[in-house]
Amino acid sequence: MRARHASISDVPIAQGIRVARSRSRARRSRATNVTTEKTMSHQKRLTVNDVDPDAYKAILAMERYARAGTLDHALAVLVKLRASQLNGCAFCLDMHAAEARAAGVEQRRLDILSAWREAPSFFTDREQAALELTESVTLIGEAGVPDAVWDGVARLFDKNEIVRLLMTICAINVWNRMAISTHQALPPRDAAKAQSPT
Repeated sequence: MRARHASISDVPIAQGIRVARSRSRARRSRATNVTTEKTMSHQKRLTVNDVDPDAYKAILAMERYARAGTLDHALAVLVKLRASQLNGCAFCLDMHAAEARAAGVEQRRLDILSAWREAPSFFTDREQAALELTESVTLIGEAGVPDAVWDGVARLFDKNEIVRLLMTICAINVWNRMAISTHQALPPRDAAKAQSPT
């Protein structure tokens, strides 16, 4: 008798998310052509703002909207860093790590951000809820945004804050995809402060 795979309904929410993500990664791994990865260069392909400034202005407007709210700056930058970790965006990781340090975020918290669940005492309840939502939205194709994740955010943020938080997550995901797709090069360290306000 062939054993069946566990379904999301068979396990707790967090474990169910992990199962769905594991299956999704396995499907992507099977579908990936290794030779394609070997032929990808790291040369910059284009600069969106140079080609069409209006395209750049559109995402910049989303970024400015998110920044204009009452969300704590440290929380917002942690969200940007976590999404950038998940997406593998070196340009945005470099930028927002520097931004976080400038905002007074302790280096130790930045060092353990990718494993924040293992050290919850280093992150506030609001930060943990925001990071959970960030992961679900960034990896939305794997398990959606579970009710438990959304409810956790709704308990700690008012509706206006939720909109700003969601827009912050969406904006950084767009920036990540733009930077990765175009092979945005890291700037010299002394030029980091002159980067785009993503």
